Amino acid sequence: MKKRIIAMMLTMAIASTLLAGCVKASPEAQAVMDKIKSIGTVNYDEEVLIGECEDAYAALTPEQQAEVTNTDTLAKAREEMDKLLAARPVPLTNANWESTKDDVLNLEGKSPNEEYDTDDGDHVLQYNDYQYDGYSGLVRYCFKNGTLYKVLFVMSPFDADTYKHFDDQYTTKYGEPGFQNEAGKVWYQSNANIGIMGIALSGGSIIVTFSVPSEQ
Repeated sequence: MKKRIIAMMLTMAIASTLLAGCVKASPEAQAVMDKIKSIGTVNYDEEVLIGECEDAYAALTPEQQAEVTNTDTLAKAREEMDKLLAARPVPLTNANWESTKDDVLNLEGKSPNEEYDTDDGDHVLQYNDYQYDGYSGLVRYCFKNGTLYKVLFVMSPFDADTYKHFDDQYTTKYGEPGFQNEAGKVWYQSNANIGIMGIALSGGSIIVTFSVPSEQ
């Protein structure tokens, strides 16, 4: 909602700037324009900066906002960033299927809580106290042959309402699952296979999985 409001404000500001012509900007407006100018090629690294520019613009008075002449640059940057974020194979991280262990360590900016190898040959980095879609859990990055191929978000204990939240969300977004059984469901997408699994025994857990895309 906040992004929509700012987007509407930027659209109106572009129109007002075109009508206003050349006006000497106040120091506050100039500072925002300079910040917007610092946006480079739009990639995941620019996400924080774009948000800061939007916040700085929103903090100006209406008169100061009308003085900002490069709101179109900010609006385009937000549009490109939203497309990037929507296309992320794993919504809870900027990692992708070419990411290595070092790439993920750099993205997280800290050492994992656990690191281990599985009997299946996976190398796993686990981070506790993770947040995704408003829920708390832990995340496991799974690597095979040196690159990321699966990410698990694990929430415990099992909760039927939480499971329903993710089930409804993915069904609304992707339609009926390509596979389902008593344990869970999988949606086969072009950039990732997305699955949910509920384990109700002994407290249980809910596992949301993102893995390298494959056919059913």
